[in-house]
Parts: sequence; C-alpha cells; structure tokens
Amino acid sequence: MAILGIVLGAVGLTYSFKGVALVDLISRISGLRTWPFWLSQFFFLGSVLLRAVRWQLLLVDLTRQPLGPVFGATAVGMMANNFLPARMGEVPRATLLANRAGISSSAVLANIVAERIVDVASLPLLASCVWIFGTNRERSAVVSPAGWFVLVAILGSVGGLAILRRFEMQTVRLSQTFISKLSAKWTDRATTIVKEFLRGLNVFHGWVQCTTVMALSILIWLFGAASFFYLALSFSLQLGFADATLVFLIVILGITLPSTPGFVGTFHGFCVAALALVGVKNPTTAMAYATVVHGTGWLTVNTLGLIALFAAGRENRTGLFQSRRGQSL
Repeated sequence: MAILGIVLGAVGLTYSFKGVALVDLISRISGLRTWPFWLSQFFFLGSVLLRAVRWQLLLVDLTRQPLGPVFGATAVGMMANNFLPARMGEVPRATLLANRAGISSSAVLANIVAERIVDVASLPLLASCVWIFGTNRERSAVVSPAGWFVLVAILGSVGGLAILRRFEMQTVRLSQTFISKLSAKWTDRATTIVKEFLRGLNVFHGWVQCTTVMALSILIWLFGAASFFYLALSFSLQLGFADATLVFLIVILGITLPSTPGFVGTFHGFCVAALALVGVKNPTTAMAYATVVHGTGWLTVNTLGLIALFAAGRENRTGLFQSRRGQSL
C-alpha cells in the first residue's frame, strides 16, 4: 500500500508540473491578494476547530473532556498524517487523548472510526448541492458517480458497524475463538480490546445529538470549500462558490486513495485536474493554487500540532507513538 501511495504521488506530481514555468509559478504565488488569502486561512482554521467540537460531542459516552485537549489531539493527529502513511495519524491522536482521559485507546480509536464514517456521510450532500446549483451540469456529472460510490460505501460501513453493535456478544465470542487458536495467552487481552472497540462505536444518543453532529459535519465541509473559494479570489480566479466547492470535493475524494505522507503529489494532481475542469486551463496558475492551498494547510496543521504536543505535557505524551500497557492498540 505504501509503494502504491508513492507511485500515485509521483504520478500526481508529474501531471501537475506538466507545462509549468517555475519562474511564473513563483511570480503567481508572490502576487497573491492579501485579504482573501487570510480569509481562506480563517475558514481553514475554523474547519479544524469545528472538527474538535464535533469530536468532543461524539466522545461523551467515553469521556467528557474540555475542548482544549480535544482540539489539541485533533491537531496532533492531523500533523501526524502529514508524516505517516495510510492516515496512521489517527493512532497518536487516539493515544494522546486516551492517555489524558485515562481510558482505553482502543475505544477512542473506534470512536474515530465512527467519526470518519459520519465525516464521509455528509459528502454526498455536498456533492448534491454542487450538482443542483453548479454552473455547469457537465462538471457536476463528474461528482455524481463519485457521490453514489461514496454513499454505497457509507451504507455498507454503517450496516457493518450496526451488525457489530447488534451482535456484540457473538462478535466477542467469535474473536475469542479465533484468537485462542492463534495464541491462548493473548485471548483475554484481545477480548478486552474487542469489547472496548465495540464500546467506542456507540457514539449516538438520540436525534438531537445525531442531528447536531451531521450539521457540524456539513459545516466543516462548507468551511473547507469556503477556504478554497477565497484562495481562488486571492489568485484573481473567476470561480463561483459552486465551482470552488467542486474543486474541494474532487480533492477530498482524491486523497482518499493511497498516498504519500501529507498527500504530496496526490493532492496536487487532483487539484490541478479539478481546476482544469472548472475552466482554469493555465497549468502554472493551477499548480500555484495547488501549491499554496496544500502548503499553507500543511504548515498550519504542523504548527498547531507542535503547539498542542508541547502543551499536552510530558506525562500525556508518554507512550504516544508506542504501546502502553492497559491502553495499547
């Protein structure tokens, strides 16, 4: 999988740099309009904060934590994704919060799995808005099949998790049987991990919480789309909000593929291709936009993650990237 990610990243970089003049690229980046650029950064930071707020709400069955530590763990996880393959940043994110709250990191990781499903579940809604309000039906048609694919994947994942929750005891017994055949000495430990994981899947407590979480998910995506839109304004690109949302959506779907750490190459390739779809044909301008939107996000997330990691304190950082007895994954 890691090799495939490197290959796709290399292909993305090769495609995105095709026809790009480096001198003009630097010139386009240095000529950004200031106020829309900072407005785009405001919406990006807002999306990160909203992710923390939503996660705090999803964690109520496991632990009640102030927003600060939840935001810090979110930032650390996003930072780790910039350096670890296959979105493995979720592991230190779960471990950091589990260490602070004194709970099982297996349960927190399961909670993150449920959060990711909620996260992706709102994408078809965003795709539908682009399809309905988009300025070009041909462009929107690109999103429609992807939206249906994501929707089917979501329904399958939700169904699978619902089955796990419904047949919890059977799942535990099945895991005990399987693990005991491999190593009897690990049976109790594996059973504990499975139970904690199933506990972490239980994230919803009524329609009010469910509706609030879904509303926050949609708002997170809209903030991300707004960040793309105002960055386009900083480049003086004539893109409507629907077009910017389409670019954002294609990039989000694109980086779900195997990629290099930080989505280098994959992000750029899909961003340049999406910009061409909405009428930005100049490869230098498209690559300048992709470089800035990726680079600023990378720097911002890493800065927040380092600050959060320092603020967490040595005790909570202990065992962050390694297993810890009683809380290991």
